[in-house]
Amino acid sequence: MSIDVVGLEKKFGDVTVVCGIDVHVPNGKMLVLLGPSGCGKTTTMRCIAGLDTPSRGRIEIAGNVVYDAADGTNVPVERRHVGMVFQSYAIWPHLTVFQNVAFPLEIQRVGKTETAERVHDMLTLVGLGDYSSRGASQLSGGQMQRVALARSLINKPAVLLLDEPLSNLDARLRDYLRVQLREIQMQLAITAVYVTHDQHEALALADEIVVLRAGTILQRGEPIDLYGHPCSSAVAEFLGYSNIFTATVTARDGALADVTFETGKESVRGALVAPPGDAVVAACVRPNDVRIAALADAAAALPPNTFAAEITLASFEGSHIHYQARCTSGIVWDVICADVSGALRVGSTASIHVAPESVLLLPQDQA
Repeated sequence: MSIDVVGLEKKFGDVTVVCGIDVHVPNGKMLVLLGPSGCGKTTTMRCIAGLDTPSRGRIEIAGNVVYDAADGTNVPVERRHVGMVFQSYAIWPHLTVFQNVAFPLEIQRVGKTETAERVHDMLTLVGLGDYSSRGASQLSGGQMQRVALARSLINKPAVLLLDEPLSNLDARLRDYLRVQLREIQMQLAITAVYVTHDQHEALALADEIVVLRAGTILQRGEPIDLYGHPCSSAVAEFLGYSNIFTATVTARDGALADVTFETGKESVRGALVAPPGDAVVAACVRPNDVRIAALADAAAALPPNTFAAEITLASFEGSHIHYQARCTSGIVWDVICADVSGALRVGSTASIHVAPESVLLLPQDQA
């Protein structure tokens, strides 16, 4: 069942929080709305669900118009046939797992035998087949979230809407449930819209990502394409480019350009993505694309795209070490290093190197 949103606008008083958004989610695919708090992603999802009434635009679910400002169509939420999972679990603690999941079927007066079968099948699907009689208050956060997912799917909705459902969980459990959620969505071939501010969730879950800021779409695309080709510094920041420096173009050489950082002390060559007329750009580098090594002589001449820096942070994180290294100009590099030998210590001098193809010179978004 597809979802189509055309020209969606939502105002709260004089404040416009969603500005003319167009999205299409094909049958069985998952769209992720990615962006900071206040960018309009949750409001967009709530408009699709029918929890908020748009100020303008048109929304179709499974080919049926559920909202159209032009002719006044506004189908109520209970008739849109959507399943919803929210950040707060909304689980009734005084009921059992079975009773929580069965509640939507009881509202529809579904028979006891069919209810028992459907609840059993759904709990098995989310990995809680043995928890049917357990009290909801005895569940962990991850188990509660799976109960909420089972309850949202019990009525076989046309589409599934998820508003940051994993944000209250610890990192390990988030990783586990993220995989499980994607498996369930693909197994059921259900169309879904997922809202998050977490780029890791977006990249792992999405068939398509839409990056939002201030109620508008900055960029959209498949995760791999978006990750490798952000269109601006704001998109790059949300996709993990933690090294973003304002720079001035000093020379152009085809698809490459030389730039000088705003400190005036560092120059770097990178891949030019910004339009030819842009003199001021953002030099964007992912932390795992930065090469770091011990530097015996800080005064020695260094090759292009290489800088001397002092290690100010060395955080061991299992599979890698997260470094921060400060140049004499004050610029701080964020580095993810797979070498976990721990040879570099806080206070030591290191060389920072970035290959030109790893430096994206992008249009600089204004705050």
